[in-house]
This record gives sequence, structure tokens and C-alpha cells, in this order.
Amino acid sequence: MSGVVRASFGRPTRSCIVLALAIWFVIAFGLGPGPVLADAYSDATMADRLVEEGDFPQAIFLYDRALAAQPLTSEDRSGLLYARGFAKGRLKDHDGAIADYRAAKALAPGNVKVLSSLCYQLQKKGDLDEALEHCNQALRFDPQHASTYGVRGLIWQAKQNFPEAQRDLDHALRLDPENWASYYNRAQMFAEWGRPELARRDYKAAYDRAPGWARARESVQATMRHYGIIQ
Repeated sequence: MSGVVRASFGRPTRSCIVLALAIWFVIAFGLGPGPVLADAYSDATMADRLVEEGDFPQAIFLYDRALAAQPLTSEDRSGLLYARGFAKGRLKDHDGAIADYRAAKALAPGNVKVLSSLCYQLQKKGDLDEALEHCNQALRFDPQHASTYGVRGLIWQAKQNFPEAQRDLDHALRLDPENWASYYNRAQMFAEWGRPELARRDYKAAYDRAPGWARARESVQATMRHYGIIQ
């Protein structure tokens, strides 16, 4: 398995939006400690920015601080737990990410991004049956969620069910046809399935669409050279 992120999804939505509204309400109507929520909003905003920049440890520190603020609504807390789980996942702290996603799910059972991200982290850890269950839950809430089809394809691949893996990865690309990671994942699936021509086709499609940071990865470069896509 290469070092490429297997599916590109779950970037945290702006966890500070609902906090901003809460701050306005609290301060405007004098219902509670505005400065505490203001600090939480500031921490969440900075943490989101740090995630974009790839500074995940510092982002987690700020999410921790924002989560300690009072009062927080269930929606606020769920959003912050989801964002912190994403940052933990990027550090390969799968247990920590799973714990945060489970806590976020308890507060927002129908949140498709939380369910899909929980599915992804569980499959990374090898808990394939539970991962499949959460993917199926996510798709019951949103049958058009491309990322979840992509993750479910990885689960079928891990179970060596290549026809089902292809079916889900094909559907993910129909819904999101410019997603470079889905092409890359399908290429890896075809390679493992013993279909090198289809693997080469998808690796090229992935490389053509990949951002610069992904193209620059040593594992990507090695794969593309192996298939004659780059020199």
C-alpha cells in the first residue's frame, strides 16, 4: 500500500460558524459569558486554519481548548469533535480519531460526514465489518455521498471482493469525476486484482488531476515511474 491518502474526504467544515452565531446570541442578549465563547470561536478559527496548513498537533491543542469552553451546544461540540477527529486521523492516530467521531456521532447521529469519516478510520484500523456498517448508514442518509462510496470500495478491496470494490469506486467517480484520489484508489484496486492496463489508465488519470503536493510524494513518483507515466 502506498503512502498516498487513500481517499480525499472529510476535510472539516468550518466548525466555528455555529460558534459565531452562538457568540452573537449570548452577547446580544446577555445570556452568558460572552468572552469564554469568544475565545472558543477564536481557537476554532485558528485550529481550522492550522489544519489547512498541515499543523495538526497545534490544531488539536486549540480544538481541545475550544471543547473545554462553556456553554457549548450539542451542534457546536459535535462539529469540534469532528474537526479534531480529522486532525487526529491525519496524524495516523486512528484510535483517537475513532473516539472523536463516535462522540460526534452520539451528538449528531445523522451527520453523513461523521459517519463516513468513522467508516474510513475503522477501515484503516482493519475493523472492516464495523466500517462497512457505518458506510451503509451514511449512504442511507445520503445515497449521493461520493466519498462514502469511495471508502466502501476500499473495504470491499480489503475483503478481496474486487467486483464490488470496482462498482463502488466507479460510482464514486460518477458522482465526483475529478477526484484524483478516487482514480488512484481504483488504480490500486485494479493493480491488486491483476489488471495492469486498467491500473495504468487510472494512475494516469489520478496524476493528471492530482495537486502538486500529491505529485511530489515519493510513493506517487515511484508508482508513476513503474507504470511509465513519468520518467
